[in-house]
Amino acid sequence: QAAYDAVTVNAARAMRLEGYGLEVGCYADLVVLEEAATVGQAFSLQPERRHVIRRGRVVAESFTQTRLHRRS
Repeated sequence: QAAYDAVTVNAARAMRLEGYGLEVGCYADLVVLEEAATVGQAFSLQPERRHVIRRGRVVAESFTQTRLHRRS
């Protein structure tokens, strides 16, 4: 958790960013990761970014496609 805070909350505080955080009235900037059950996994596994949201709008999406082929 300390590593996560160092690159998110504490960095925003050091840069005096307004509207940062998970509170009413803050910007809706966030990244949705795949398969990261913990903060530690988010750093160590570097999972795929599924959605990138900036100011409440989706600005990037990533999808994995699986195709099943029938045997002939």
